[in-house]
Amino acid sequence: MKIIDSTLREGIQVSGIWLSLDQKLKILQNLKRTGVTEIEVGIASAQCEDVSELLCATRDNEQGMVKQYSVWSRCVPADIQYAALLGADVVSLSIPVSKQHLVDRLGKSKKWALETVRESVGRAIDLGLRVSIGFEDATRGDQQFLLDISEVAKCAGVFRIRIADTIGCCSSLEVSELMRKLVKTGHPVEYGFHGHNDFGMATGNSIAALEAGATWADVTILGMGERSGCARLEEVAAFLHIRHKRDFDLKEIKALSELVSKMCNRPVPKDQPIVGSDIFHCETGLHVHGLQVNPKLYEPFDPEVVGAKRRFLFGRKSGRAAVRGLLENYQGGSPKQQEVSDYLRQVKAYAEQINRPFTAEEFFATL
Repeated sequence: MKIIDSTLREGIQVSGIWLSLDQKLKILQNLKRTGVTEIEVGIASAQCEDVSELLCATRDNEQGMVKQYSVWSRCVPADIQYAALLGADVVSLSIPVSKQHLVDRLGKSKKWALETVRESVGRAIDLGLRVSIGFEDATRGDQQFLLDISEVAKCAGVFRIRIADTIGCCSSLEVSELMRKLVKTGHPVEYGFHGHNDFGMATGNSIAALEAGATWADVTILGMGERSGCARLEEVAAFLHIRHKRDFDLKEIKALSELVSKMCNRPVPKDQPIVGSDIFHCETGLHVHGLQVNPKLYEPFDPEVVGAKRRFLFGRKSGRAAVRGLLENYQGGSPKQQEVSDYLRQVKAYAEQINRPFTAEEFFATL
């Protein structure tokens, strides 16, 4: 289970964001320390001037945990030729396979697509490139045609096929079933999944694809990308690290998320999974008490894993058990029932007065 980070290609396509070369270089250097296997640095086009300089930076500096750097390319001879000049480790060709894109948008036929894949992959390999191919809008395409064009790509020599859920319309069950069907064809090729988040399912669908046999999942920092974005690096990496024991540095990913948030002026919601500032803050009485007894009762992983801290808050949602624990921790001994009741009233009154929850230290400082 490996990750391709596409922030520098897919991510920066989001409306209203423009990054300088220096900012892209900073993202690239930080990505090297996160544990991603591949970084897609941009598009193989002479119009994308930064790509050449980004690839030069990958050669001049230590790669960290990154194994390869790739560029995205249309199945166009001039673009493939340019990709070869860039010297990337991998060229990721792309071609649509659904009727909506192949016929309605491009005015092309299935026969054209099959011939184009065969010719484009062959041309790229002849130029010394290692070739991956992505099938745009694959989840809306005819499945038999997807199998047929995949077979053509395999025979032409690709090492990887990426399946794109271009408008995020699939459920995790559909993604899982499709990936299993592709993997069962038995040809020695790796599969990847590129999920969009139009229905908030990109992370779940990416995990479903990996658990169904895919080797690769595409992600972007903070899920940046067209419309609602893509699968989030921080979520996919955290799940793979914690549930599947893959080696990702979640502290580095959190720091990188904060960096990109500032660069792009995209504030991270306080309750955002993995990287939100308040995800280990707790006020509800039942949960505070449970966390005091054993943090594993209400936390899927230790806050330290992502460089965060657990914080107990008290307020109008506090209960007797939480206040009892509060008194035991700060006063020692076992408080009497009446004392707990008295303090609980004070807690709720103070929260109403300041109209927010507060820490134990703040509360005792007022007494």
